[in-house]
Amino acid sequence: MGKRQKKGFNSLIKFRTVLMVTLFVAVIISGCSKKQNTLVKEDNSAQVSNPVDTQNTSDETEFHEDNTEPEGTAPSSGQGDVNEAATGTLNNGGLYVKYKDNIYYRQHTADSISEISLGAFQAVPGAGKNMMRLKPDGTTEIAFNDTGEGDIYIYNDKMYLQRYTDDFISYIYSVNLDGSDKKELGKGKIEAIDQESGILVCTMENMRGEYDLFKLDGKTGEIKQYGIYISITDGGFVALHNGVIYYLSVNEDEDIEQSELMLCYVDIEDKNNDLFPTFEDDFYFYGADITCVQFVDDTMYFAYGAYDGSGGFYQGGRIARMNIDGSDFKVLAGNASDYSDLVNDRFYVTSENGKDVLYYTSASLEDYAAYSQDIATGQVTETTLPVYKEGMPFVYENGIIMFRYNAPAMTTLLSSIDYSYLNLETEAENTSIYDIELCDGWVYYTLEADEYYPEASVGWRDGHRRLKTVVLRSQLSGNKIEVLNEY
Repeated sequence: MGKRQKKGFNSLIKFRTVLMVTLFVAVIISGCSKKQNTLVKEDNSAQVSNPVDTQNTSDETEFHEDNTEPEGTAPSSGQGDVNEAATGTLNNGGLYVKYKDNIYYRQHTADSISEISLGAFQAVPGAGKNMMRLKPDGTTEIAFNDTGEGDIYIYNDKMYLQRYTDDFISYIYSVNLDGSDKKELGKGKIEAIDQESGILVCTMENMRGEYDLFKLDGKTGEIKQYGIYISITDGGFVALHNGVIYYLSVNEDEDIEQSELMLCYVDIEDKNNDLFPTFEDDFYFYGADITCVQFVDDTMYFAYGAYDGSGGFYQGGRIARMNIDGSDFKVLAGNASDYSDLVNDRFYVTSENGKDVLYYTSASLEDYAAYSQDIATGQVTETTLPVYKEGMPFVYENGIIMFRYNAPAMTTLLSSIDYSYLNLETEAENTSIYDIELCDGWVYYTLEADEYYPEASVGWRDGHRRLKTVVLRSQLSGNKIEVLNEY
């Protein structure tokens, strides 16, 4: 799933794609809204060692007493199993991945990112960039020249990556850690990795030209379609949790415009698959998707609703829970028939005084509010806390925070975002922060400055010209900030 919060006149949110714009001002982390690029074959360049620019700041990162570093993607987030500590791999499937003591990430240049944009600044088709290797001593070297974009997966000394065509069609490929032995694996995208088995779950094109779930075995290189009951062409991958893949399909009814959502599962090894009870998508005519997932013990919580319009705005939806065996399905929020009672596309569940509590927000712009709900009793209370996905960092009051299941209070990762690192001669009209990730005791993030560019405006969408981009990382345990890249 990408990743930017717009500061400036109206604190507008900008994303790496225009697939969706949320109603809550926060930073998207995942890999679904990424800059995209076109493959350009280039020769590997010689490795060059460069020191990382380091500077200390007076701002100290604040922590709660129970704060231990939340590595990688939290299992409860539904994005994929972690199981990474034993393999030495951290944040696998992120933009910054630790593998055998080194951090791997892509390094963009002014030539690889667009200068003019209606929203997020996209990667320039045909432009390359370097895959960097950050060593334990803080020096960097070029691992190889790369033209892919998005999440980085590493298993058994091999990277699994994605590249994009001019029309944003993605292709999966693999390379060794030095860029050698490049292999094209097919049209599609990587959804998640099961670190224990080495299986990568992919959505790939089948022989019929439709998209289905495939498993890519990182140990053998074998690619095999899952024997699932229903094509996911009209649905999609939802989550990988404890060796089980959850995916969504749609049961079309020719007599009505709405459809039923069918949540299904298949074992990571393709040994068992089944359907959960269907639930109605009855609040919008154009269907719905599962937008947020969290697992707590044997319970699965999820939000479902729809994005629509030229800006991809969330139209509202519901939050439900069920046992992981499919039993005891229940809508917790947004269950009234009135559209004004639908809720937003994100939530988190936390434990407070031994009870699970759901935090969510209304979808109405006119009557926006945040709520907490005692899941056991159903009692709802209005709250002033921000709401975001559990285990995912986001921007709040010019700092970076996150919510964790066993830590009801907000965990502060960075107490203050210092935009002076952009080092502009004059103050920028707009500044953004995006691509926020945690890896090996550091929080990584990108700052960007741009200005209004009316010549590029189209309709209600304002044109912008990028001025400068700086990539940084901040140490969680101290006050050190390092500049990794600027262009």
